[in-house]
Amino acid sequence: MINPKYGNVVLTSEEEYNNMKENLFIVSNPAMVKRLNESINQIINHQFVEMSLEDLKKYEDR
Repeated sequence: MINPKYGNVVLTSEEEYNNMKENLFIVSNPAMVKRLNESINQIINHQFVEMSLEDLKKYEDR
């Protein structure tokens, strides 16, 4: 934390700053939060399909 006479300042990397902006965007969008929670629940309940990278690439051009 940097404490100049006009107020506190936080110094962070550009990557971390961009990550914080993206997270704020996601959590401020109810539809995205709902989809994220659904995805987390699917993982918790083992409701997913494992694929190799080669299999996943087959869907790339669709």
